[in-house]
Amino acid sequence: MSHSELLEKLGGKESALFSVARLLGINLPDPETVKSLKFHAPYRQDQKPSCSYYRGQSGEWLIRDWADDEKPLDFIGFYGKMTGIADRRSAWIDLVKRIDGRKSEPKQPLQSFPSKIEKNVTKKVHKPSNIHKGTIREMGDLASLRKLRIEGISAAQNSNWLRFGEFRGEKCWFICNPVNAEPAQARLMSGEKWWGKEKSMTITGSKTILGIEHLQDGMHIAILEGGGDLLAFFSLRLNQSASPICSLGGTHKPKEVLIEKYHDYFMWSIVTIYQHNDETGRKMTEIWRNALANSFCILEVFKTKGSHEAGN
Repeated sequence: MSHSELLEKLGGKESALFSVARLLGINLPDPETVKSLKFHAPYRQDQKPSCSYYRGQSGEWLIRDWADDEKPLDFIGFYGKMTGIADRRSAWIDLVKRIDGRKSEPKQPLQSFPSKIEKNVTKKVHKPSNIHKGTIREMGDLASLRKLRIEGISAAQNSNWLRFGEFRGEKCWFICNPVNAEPAQARLMSGEKWWGKEKSMTITGSKTILGIEHLQDGMHIAILEGGGDLLAFFSLRLNQSASPICSLGGTHKPKEVLIEKYHDYFMWSIVTIYQHNDETGRKMTEIWRNALANSFCILEVFKTKGSHEAGN
């Protein structure tokens, strides 16, 4: 049976995954109902919802399990996962037999979602892999994606702010701590959002305010809201004399970081906040303004035209 014939028996590209699930006696949630939300994995005990739907290039529905560093599962991969058949060709043959009425027994019993789950489950911590300085091609792709100059992308990389690699099985670009080039936040090279919802993923254990260790008394400081603004800062050469600080997660409170250890670095400095033209940007500005109230610095706010809603 050819791939197209099998798809036809399963109702087409959009229905194949759900037809296979029903064939196995499983009711997957309606993708229009859960949308960008996650749901429990049907093939293992899942303490927290870890699966989400994902559209393939040809329009078929896939399942992405964010608890495993695996590629999204199409209807064949899902069938193999549910029946314990690791080999894709073997899963294909078994599925065809089942559809033709020559039902074969799964190699492991199908798991239903348990009513009570053990609480002492070790949470898997995802770590970036294959971290490296970007090639000309990678920097060019990122420049094209962000509509920025490749010279600015290169400058961010040479300053240890930018690296490339993989995270949760996806190709990413990373905003890093410039002290040691350690990744702090990941964004998809495809330009898509994580789970169709989040623009970025903060790496577990990383700092949320980067570049503060580089400050010196009396210097010009630029406070930027997130990785996109940081790349734009280097690419557009907004202020070549300023030392950037990248504030990840715009509305978190930076006061704890500034008190005692770093507070004096802002004394007698010129501080420019590059503010997004939206509620999050205005809230971040107010937080930093309050945190710097007693620093005797010159504070100025540069309001950009972009916003979080527009994604600019």
